[in-house]
Amino acid sequence: MHWRQENPNFATFNKVGKPNQIITRGGPIQQDGLLAKLRIPPGHPEGFLEAFAQIYTDLADVIQGSDNSEEIKIILPNENDGLQIMKFINASVNSSKNNSIWKDLSSI
Repeated sequence: MHWRQENPNFATFNKVGKPNQIITRGGPIQQDGLLAKLRIPPGHPEGFLEAFAQIYTDLADVIQGSDNSEEIKIILPNENDGLQIMKFINASVNSSKNNSIWKDLSSI
């Protein structure tokens, strides 16, 4: 069995005397009950879902007043982060509509 982190949805299965097989998550080589452990459908990257799950868990810890709430608040997105993201989106759209001109975010 050969798996690479750089391409996590695939593994190569080498069985002596048989051709190599490429195994994909949710592909045809499966065992009974395998899909019961998946949170999302095959073909979707798990890290994306897990990232949001972690944000929701951290937010719940802050709301419930856990012991490390102040530490968590430092890494959670806040209103300033949201404002910067909206400025970036606005500048990107403006640049695209104006022959890819450079837009300084501080001017928005």
